[in-house]
Amino acid sequence: MTLPRPPSAHRTRWAVVAVLLLAAALRLARPGEVPPGFQFDEAHNAIDAARVLSGRLRLFFPDNGGREPLVTYLHAAAMAVLGRDLAVPALRLVSAGVGILSVAALYGFASRFLLARRPALFAAGFLAASYWHLHFSRYGLRAILAPLWTLAALWCWWLAVGPLPDARGLSDTPARRGVRLLPAAACGAFLAVAVYSHPSGRLLPLILLLHTAFRLLTARRAAAPAVAALFAAGVTAAIAFAPLGWYFWRHPGQFTAHPSDVSLSAVAAAQHGGSLLRALADNLRLVAGMPFLSGDPSTLHNLPHLPAFDPLSALLAVLGAGVVVGWLASRRPSLVDRGLFLAAWFAVGLLPTLLSDRAPNYSRAMVALPPLVLLPGLGLAWALGPARRRRPALPSAAAALVLCAAAAWTAYHHFAAFPRLPAVFYSYDMEKVEAHRALVRLAADAEVLLHPLWAGHATVAFLDHEGALRPFDGRDSLLLAPDGRAALVAFPAREGERQGWVQDARSLYGHAAATVIVTDSRGAALLRALRVPATAAGDMRPPRDAPLEPRAFDLVAFGGAVRLVGHTLGEARPGEPLSVVLVWEALDPPPTDLTVFVHVVGPTGQPWGQDDREPAHASYRTSGWRAGDILIDRYRPVLHPDASGEIEVLVGWYDRVSGSRLVTEDGRDAYRLGPLPVRAAAEAP
Repeated sequence: MTLPRPPSAHRTRWAVVAVLLLAAALRLARPGEVPPGFQFDEAHNAIDAARVLSGRLRLFFPDNGGREPLVTYLHAAAMAVLGRDLAVPALRLVSAGVGILSVAALYGFASRFLLARRPALFAAGFLAASYWHLHFSRYGLRAILAPLWTLAALWCWWLAVGPLPDARGLSDTPARRGVRLLPAAACGAFLAVAVYSHPSGRLLPLILLLHTAFRLLTARRAAAPAVAALFAAGVTAAIAFAPLGWYFWRHPGQFTAHPSDVSLSAVAAAQHGGSLLRALADNLRLVAGMPFLSGDPSTLHNLPHLPAFDPLSALLAVLGAGVVVGWLASRRPSLVDRGLFLAAWFAVGLLPTLLSDRAPNYSRAMVALPPLVLLPGLGLAWALGPARRRRPALPSAAAALVLCAAAAWTAYHHFAAFPRLPAVFYSYDMEKVEAHRALVRLAADAEVLLHPLWAGHATVAFLDHEGALRPFDGRDSLLLAPDGRAALVAFPAREGERQGWVQDARSLYGHAAATVIVTDSRGAALLRALRVPATAAGDMRPPRDAPLEPRAFDLVAFGGAVRLVGHTLGEARPGEPLSVVLVWEALDPPPTDLTVFVHVVGPTGQPWGQDDREPAHASYRTSGWRAGDILIDRYRPVLHPDASGEIEVLVGWYDRVSGSRLVTEDGRDAYRLGPLPVRAAAEAP
């Protein structure tokens, strides 16, 4: 099977423009709507980009499993132009732009690689219409960078080494024996850029090594350009990679952290009784079905299980695979060389998903996408070859219909079927976006205290850059602001009910709290909140005349930083938790994070229980306190089973790092509450 000579440029110029317009239309339509929301990983990227804009420049961003820097700096540039409030379109416009450039890069590479513009044009069209590529082009993640830099690097590589000459004259420079050093150096630079973009970039040198090895084995006399190009590309890549490489040398855990978390060994241990061979065989089965039968199951990467090709494109891909097999079976060095090169590219591109969990994973296999869409491009060119000789206009019309059909198939599944999936609303964190909007409205007349499970979620954290919400674990605590506003303590509805957090909080707040339920646009409960008016706390001074005031007032200051206003002790029973409710007032908050200790001692000082922790389960650390804040905090030391007689409770503060304690005004480092009689189990009412 032979490759046709390239037609003149003017015959395909407008066709290339049409393909790029198709790519742009699919990638820029309904921006911000599909996918909806602001997904967790996108929000982490936006947080990193905001840090760059604030002047915190890094070679590697370690949060969320670690991120290479290039995408963050691209996101920061887009956010600088559009503004932080338009972070979602800013991130996704970067992906769309990279996706469109990738379509152009595939045409450029393929027309050089195949020495034929028609199959190159078809391959670019299939990439433009690919659901797989479209999905990542509309989603603010780094994976979309992988095909672009792979194409750029391998395009430069092919320019440097050139096709093998043969007797049939397929080479553009059949007699050339030298190497073009400038393209080789550019290849090395793009290899380094790929490593600065995505973990898959670390594997790209394998393609060059395999291709050079193939040439040494199959065409030793013509392999010298490849060896020289490999050396030039390697030196350039090493120099460009040196800063990031030095960073990884100093922080090796950040180089291996994410790959080790998703490695094949973890899959083998979890699903295949520790057998790596069975895990690999299962991944091979899943990846083999990816183009035609069942694709990535995750809504974050795909319409779940949608194969990479529509039925017609799949048939053409089979024909294209036949073309490549024909190259490999031919006796023409130039064709064998091309077939081996594509095989190496495809195999290396699939390694990240073959050797990790959740195969087939489209995000990890992005490097394999360009050679994959080359197959239907080759198949379509081969199928239309006979018709082209009889009726030159017919193949162009047929190819346009095929590409339009592929684009329509993709458009339907992405813009119609995908948004209707109930899971999409939640997997793209739309419920977090809606919850934030609702809580901001509620914050107009109340201080909103949101459980850290959601307040610490990247989507909520980025959206709340103005600080309308305060992360706070309210299951055993309540924070009352000095400005007299009500407190709204919010919990994720599902987790709050399942874990009993709402019930715990209500047992502390009593009848002073009113229930508020925040629902999403579908009517499902997002948040369950308890609203506590400031009047429920009274003035926190004797006498006790408000439901949240303590039963006993102490008014003891520790280190001039915090005052123990009072306390309420529950009933003491052996072997059971003792409820110790402490009411603290911030005086001059310390700059460090201090820990509260609650120690239960018996009549002779023997230790009978202990509960040491930071305030509000470490969600309201003292370094973030405001003067005048009132914190009601419940501790639950478990009494020793042998506890009897009377007990006392010692409370105070200490620094975990130094071990030093705050002292009271009279020089004590602990304050005693009680005595409290211990009730035997039989005495319980």
